[in-house]
Amino acid sequence: MTRQIKKIRTQIIIPAISIIVLILTFAFLLLSKLQNENILRKNSFITQHLNSFIESETNEDANTFIGLVDIIKADLPIQKAWKNKNREELYSASFGLYNSLNQSHRITHFYFHDLTRTNFLRVHKPDRFGDNINRHTLTNAVNTQKTSFGIEIGTLGQVVLRVVSPWLIEDELMGYIEIGVEIEHILEKASIILDIESVTLINKDKLNQNEWELNSKKLGRRTSWDEYPDQVAVESSHIQKTEHYYPVIHHALTENTPGKIIKQDGNSFFTGNLPLIDVTGERVGFLVFFKDVTQDITSKNQSTLLLFIAGFVCSSILLTLYFFYIGRIERLQQRTFQQLNNEMQNRIKTEEKLREAKEIAENANNAKSIFLSQMSHELRTPMNAILGFSQLLELDDLNDEHRDYVNEILTAGHHLLHLINEILDLSKIESGNVDIDIQSLKPTSIIQECITLVRPLANQRNIKIVEPTDNNIYILADSGLLKQVLINLISNAIKYNYDHGLITISIKNAPTNYLRITVSDTGKGLNEDELSKVFQPFERLDAKNSTIEGSGVGLTICKHLMEKMNGTIGVNSTQGEGCNFWIELPIVT
Repeated sequence: MTRQIKKIRTQIIIPAISIIVLILTFAFLLLSKLQNENILRKNSFITQHLNSFIESETNEDANTFIGLVDIIKADLPIQKAWKNKNREELYSASFGLYNSLNQSHRITHFYFHDLTRTNFLRVHKPDRFGDNINRHTLTNAVNTQKTSFGIEIGTLGQVVLRVVSPWLIEDELMGYIEIGVEIEHILEKASIILDIESVTLINKDKLNQNEWELNSKKLGRRTSWDEYPDQVAVESSHIQKTEHYYPVIHHALTENTPGKIIKQDGNSFFTGNLPLIDVTGERVGFLVFFKDVTQDITSKNQSTLLLFIAGFVCSSILLTLYFFYIGRIERLQQRTFQQLNNEMQNRIKTEEKLREAKEIAENANNAKSIFLSQMSHELRTPMNAILGFSQLLELDDLNDEHRDYVNEILTAGHHLLHLINEILDLSKIESGNVDIDIQSLKPTSIIQECITLVRPLANQRNIKIVEPTDNNIYILADSGLLKQVLINLISNAIKYNYDHGLITISIKNAPTNYLRITVSDTGKGLNEDELSKVFQPFERLDAKNSTIEGSGVGLTICKHLMEKMNGTIGVNSTQGEGCNFWIELPIVT
């Protein structure tokens, strides 16, 4: 009987061991593959983000340069020198401006062209002039008589953003002004932000080999014309020797995919390429990028190996126990096995839920980053333009009334830009990284300043604002943050009020040595369901279906700011009778 039992155990154990080893081996290989695919998915966003980042930065620079060209056009000494056709006088008048633009905006190219498209002066290379310019940006400016800009390739393969604009003096077309900048700083910035290495390669058919090699030698470049079959390397992020990464770069050029993981000299790289398109829409080269993911892969492989070893050890222990106790405690072993199986299933389900939650959080964070990046570009650019032109108006010979108007534009514009920055920094506020300067303040003075800022908006709708009576009560708060909260509440009272309505701002003592400031309006008010959602981010209630502008984050920001100042915020409302928004802050004792 004993021999029969031993034989049965042997027949069961040996196949079981073989099967478990095969399963663990297969699981090890499959998990390793899945982990590599996960790393690939995690880094695949680089291509899309890199493309949008470069496009956004070049468009922003182009808009800035258009404004700089207008400043150059308006420079009287430069106009005089151009009318006199005196190259030395023109160089003297424009050289200081060129140095200033080079330091502040990295301008590396500065041209004056006559009406025949012949270069009259290169401020950055004054000894070279008289050649005919056939670049697309100048051609387009000549044909359309409008400012033209875009990416073009220089004789050395430099990727240059150029802006060309017709030059009219006293409504007479006198020539064309061109400025440009090599976009190397944009590529370096993108490499730092995305934590990648990048190399710019230009198609050889766009360059003259002899001229390129001669000038590259003068500039001390280490790259060779024959280093790559169809392209030459002209720029790299902070790579000292691109030849060391030649297999990685070559592989990125041959793969028509957004990204791929390859191995080189024992290291793993995520690599891909982005076509370089010039202003004519022609592909002139590639931006190759790659990232060393060796540490990530090694770490995940080690974790996988540890799981494999742990699984093997656990399986061996279970099999040993099974071998010794199968004859006497089969039922107990069966129950134990079932418990272990249930626990494993529960653990797998728990890990799956955690993984899904992590993916959801990562997707939400990426969406938020994209949103903030796009909003920053869309809001900052026009606002900076408004402020810039207002400052130019301020320099003109204006009467007192017009100068007051310009000052009002500048004051309101700076304040609006400040509010835009705070909205874009909502995530920073939520994380608690807000600098606060709590000091003793007189609330009536702060309220008066806020009313002054929003009164023009109220006057447009004939809304009367009743101010609180002055008193000698002081509170503890941050001046800037309190102004932001009050301006938001008063602005909301104006926006959601009726024409010819009334806004009342009152002050009274609250319990526990606090002061309550209430902003009341005569609008349509809120119902119970709306009151429960009013401080939720991006919740605009029924205003989202109206023409009233807003992002839905103002009250959320107010709530966070009040909490930072050790205060509270709340609302009382009866539908049809308006709203009473109030804040409470500690009184100085």
